[in-house]
Amino acid sequence: MNSGKVIIGIVGLRFGEDIIKHLMPPHPAHEYFEIGGIFDLNETRSRAVASRWGLKEYASMDEMLADSKIEAIGLFTPPTGRAGLLLSMIEAGKHVMTTKPIEFNPERLEEVLREARKTNRIIHANSPGPRPTVDMRQMDQWREQYDLGRIISVRGEVWASYAEKADNGWYDNFLACPAAPILRLGVYLINDFIHVAGEPVQMQIMTSRIRTGRPTPDNAVLQLRSADGCLGTIFASFCIDDGDSYRNALTINFERGTIYRNCGPNKSTTHMRESEVTLIRGTGCRRTELVHLYVDDISGNYLWQDFYKEVRSGASLSKAYEARMIASARAISRLAEAQQVVINEGE
Repeated sequence: MNSGKVIIGIVGLRFGEDIIKHLMPPHPAHEYFEIGGIFDLNETRSRAVASRWGLKEYASMDEMLADSKIEAIGLFTPPTGRAGLLLSMIEAGKHVMTTKPIEFNPERLEEVLREARKTNRIIHANSPGPRPTVDMRQMDQWREQYDLGRIISVRGEVWASYAEKADNGWYDNFLACPAAPILRLGVYLINDFIHVAGEPVQMQIMTSRIRTGRPTPDNAVLQLRSADGCLGTIFASFCIDDGDSYRNALTINFERGTIYRNCGPNKSTTHMRESEVTLIRGTGCRRTELVHLYVDDISGNYLWQDFYKEVRSGASLSKAYEARMIASARAISRLAEAQQVVINEGE
């Protein structure tokens, strides 16, 4: 097993520059990865980022893929057409770390994952990740340990304050970015819903545009229903500035208990990537048990060390992870269909 750093190329710099920062010292991922070069279709952006970070700039993605020194690609382009890009990277012998939403077309994603398995290449995303994060694993443990019973409801909330203007990019396109706050912020909560309650079989959305300059919504509520009757709601907004951005609050009601993550006005964590999880049990109006924990992890983290280990070990892509990625893609596809219904009803 080669224990040296993985040489990674970064494609898509509008968001990818933030990833570059987290692959540089003093961030822990720098122990595992060295950036071998960058590429963006926007030549001005690519040139500026290369100069800013002292990185090699490739003239095309094909040039990057042809470079045998590049072992992995960080793909941070918009989701439309991502399956085609993933396939070209896998066929070029590269491993890939990409971002949410993984893909709109679940059938195309299945083709890509089959090819990755056949060629022994690894694909990871930040959501859904290759394994449940610590906060979700804690919830799974409590569910079994305390025999909480069936899941009744899952409710998620996430917000931030964006003062964006239209720029004719994919964020301005109703179909490329359906229910924009849900796709851009709430997708982590969709994948949390899938983890705890199973893949949703029904979705409905309600949206509004309150203050941002984009034509797409900046305020949205998504309703979900799982096959066994669990109901869910996800609220996501770009319109709230209260000092609690990106908390990804989650409430899960079971038959015999409730689990909270990052809920309410009391905030004991200090960093965006920490979680506060609480279990409540009791009977009627009387609490009999309260368990309260803090974990240094939350859904949506890029698991760079996991990616490194799988690349270096020559491991095959996990079938369980494949299933989670495909379930996520199906949910995103349903979200796009629900957005189309709203558009049609508005005409």
